[in-house]
Amino acid sequence: SRDNQNTFLAALNLIIGYVNHTQFDEARTVLREFLPAARRKLGPDHDITLTMRRNEAIAVSQDAAATQDDMVRAESILVDVLKRRRRVFGAQHPQTTNDQHWVGVLE
Repeated sequence: SRDNQNTFLAALNLIIGYVNHTQFDEARTVLREFLPAARRKLGPDHDITLTMRRNEAIAVSQDAAATQDDMVRAESILVDVLKRRRRVFGAQHPQTTNDQHWVGVLE
């Protein structure tokens, strides 16, 4: 099934690979396909969903074609992800500190 945790994890790994290689359009394409389903099936506070959202913000904000509106949207996503991650996983969790880093990059 396309709506199970292993599928979402595989999609996340693909998204991260695209982001790490600055292939932001490709990352956003995979995100459009899988992020809504991940939110629905795993929930908005699941680690996979939150990491997809962080990578969505990175793909938007680090794209050379990013507009000011894109930057505002990316920062809004990251602030929400950080708030959720702190609540669910705690301030010292490695993913929380990674989210904090990216919020600082966009501020």
